[in-house]
Parts: sequence; structure tokens; C-alpha cells
Amino acid sequence: MMESKELDKVVEGSFDIHVHGSPDITPRKMTDIEIAKSARDAHMGGILLKCHYGSTAERAALVKECVHGIEVFGGLTLNQMVGGLNPVAVETAIKLGAKEIWLPTINAKNHVLQTSKDMSKVVAIFDEFNKPLPALNIIFEMIAAHDIILATGHLNVEEILVIVPLAKKVGVKNYYYSS
Repeated sequence: MMESKELDKVVEGSFDIHVHGSPDITPRKMTDIEIAKSARDAHMGGILLKCHYGSTAERAALVKECVHGIEVFGGLTLNQMVGGLNPVAVETAIKLGAKEIWLPTINAKNHVLQTSKDMSKVVAIFDEFNKPLPALNIIFEMIAAHDIILATGHLNVEEILVIVPLAKKVGVKNYYYSS
């Protein structure tokens, strides 16, 4: 088991790029501000706020004003609440400082099939011929142009194996398989 001082060295300067705080529809243990203070006090380099229900770019800007000594970023999750694969929402979030775009999470077909089974909640990423929707390419081009992170959301493996090569093809360099 790691000693406390060893753990401090591991955490020092690190970035957590998947932080859920409140306000949120889902109950959270801490507010964005409390999380930022805790991360700063742990000598982390920064955090990236995430919410399944929209953009956190604006929230991150406010947290930066309140908590000094740590980097705070936000992003956008492409669920129904922002219109799904919505290039205008992505463009707006990027202008507001978003550093990560998540493909659908709670509205991903994979997630819906495992939870509510209410297919009206699914944000489509493929057309009726199983081809990626054109909006994906536009979104990937914006992500590449601004050198931000693409996260695969709650897509299934088969979807990810189609989407990631498409993103790489248009120049997305920073991506990860999220959950």
C-alpha cells in the first residue's frame, strides 16, 4: 500500500478529465467549486468538469473566477439536451473554452438498451444504412481544428471501432474511450 507522501507525489500536477460535480440532475457529493478547491489543495494541476446534461464550459469559467491556483476546464456532452450531434452547440462550447467533447452518454443506444430501453431517448450517430451521420464529421473537424479531446461517451465497442478511425482521419489527435 502506498504511503500518504508517495500518493501525494502521484497526484501532484495531475489532471482529472472526468469530474462530475453539482449542480446536476444526478445528486453529487460536491459542488464544482468544492471539487476545484479540493483538487487545488491536493496540488493537482487541474480538473475538467463533466455533466451528462449539457455544457460545463460556462461553469468552468465561473469556477476559475472563484478558485485560484488550479486549472479548471469544461466540455460538452452530446446528449438530447443539447440537440444530440449539434455542431452549433459544439462551436458555442468551444468558443466558451470547452476542452473536451463527449459523444452521447446517457442517450447513447448502448446506454439506453442497458437502462430504460426507451429508444426515443437515443441520439443517433448512424443513419438507416449504418453509416456515420454527416454531423459527426463536422464535429470532428471542429475538435481537430481546436486540438481538444474527443471522448467516446457510452458508445458500444462496435460503434467506437467505426467512429475513432473517422475522427482520426479528419485530424483528431486527442481521444479516449470514456464511460
